[in-house]
Amino acid sequence: MVVAPASLSSTSNGDRNDQHTLTRKFVELVQAVKMSQQQSKDQIMEAYLNTVYYGRGAYGIQAAAKAFFNKNVEDLTASEAAFLAGCINVPALNDDVTHTTERWTYVMGRMDAHGWLSATDKAKYTTPPKAIEDKSGDDTATPGPLQFIERQVLQEAQDHDLDRSALQRWARRSTPPSTRTPKSRRKTRSTP
Repeated sequence: MVVAPASLSSTSNGDRNDQHTLTRKFVELVQAVKMSQQQSKDQIMEAYLNTVYYGRGAYGIQAAAKAFFNKNVEDLTASEAAFLAGCINVPALNDDVTHTTERWTYVMGRMDAHGWLSATDKAKYTTPPKAIEDKSGDDTATPGPLQFIERQVLQEAQDHDLDRSALQRWARRSTPPSTRTPKSRRKTRSTP
């Protein structure tokens, strides 16, 4: 079902939201079909795991492995991998022990049901792993999506032989007026 733009001008917000939802779902369906025709399921899963937000400012499985366990992804145990898989659902709750225990239990159960968990691992991992202390909440950490953008910019800068300090000097000179303090905006306007 394709929703014509004219039909989105309904007087009821409920109708409009429902139609927007239907349109969005239709677009998602078309995108999913196109993607499945162009990439294998493993490629789609890899792309998803490498971009999804896990919490603690971590986008992608490698960043999450570091943020929660200070490990590289290839060094994770089955239990730690299950913990991170559970983080995707509601990243904001990933430091709530009750929530993470419920999610870990669910993921471990699904891994077992699908035969992805050996009997040894099932017997070995009876409680969720303990994540390291969250260090993303300090005053120097960049919040959520901005941290992802910052990492991408820093990586591209490094690819072009620019170091972090050179980039920060450039950024200070290029700060948009909307992000400056009111005092610095007045100073900028009064400068000839």
